[in-house]
Amino acid sequence: MNYRTCPVFGGHYIVSVFAVLVLLLSATSGIVRAQEPPPDTESPLGIGPGEIPPWVHLNPSNVERVVSRSKKGSVSSLSLCDTMWWDGYTHQTGWYEARWEHRSQSRAESDHSYPCDIDKIGVRGRAWINNDLEYDSKMQKSPNSADKVVEKQLDNVFCWSSDIYARSNHYFEEAGIGTWEPTTDNSC
Repeated sequence: MNYRTCPVFGGHYIVSVFAVLVLLLSATSGIVRAQEPPPDTESPLGIGPGEIPPWVHLNPSNVERVVSRSKKGSVSSLSLCDTMWWDGYTHQTGWYEARWEHRSQSRAESDHSYPCDIDKIGVRGRAWINNDLEYDSKMQKSPNSADKVVEKQLDNVFCWSSDIYARSNHYFEEAGIGTWEPTTDNSC
């Protein structure tokens, strides 16, 4: 067989192409590898030691907890709401413009659609656009209720053109159980 040879490497083209690729990879491997900053120094992104980068969200966009009321009496006095599912979330509901729903809800654990009133339920919704606080609903609590919702439409603010971050502070209170105050985050 008659193979064409490469004038640069004096061999077959396939071998020559492989040799060029190996040279390129070895020359650029130092660029591709990320260098860890020395301990106790600030990273090139301005993040100090022990600090959490702003794009890392420690709180999920949804939290839930199952709680049980202590009932005195016979088994016949049990109801769907003796064991409850408490749920809180921060949810983006807008498709085009940014719209946020901050919700706390109390439901029957066996049937998540069945509402269970508790002594107090509340939510506080906030959102930041490009690190500036855009709105703060303040904590809003309702007595003897199963739901508390705060909704906010951010007019002329688009998820694809802005850095938007939302947070909900939830409040659940029931006698015999106590209080639960989780936080949820979300971004678009």
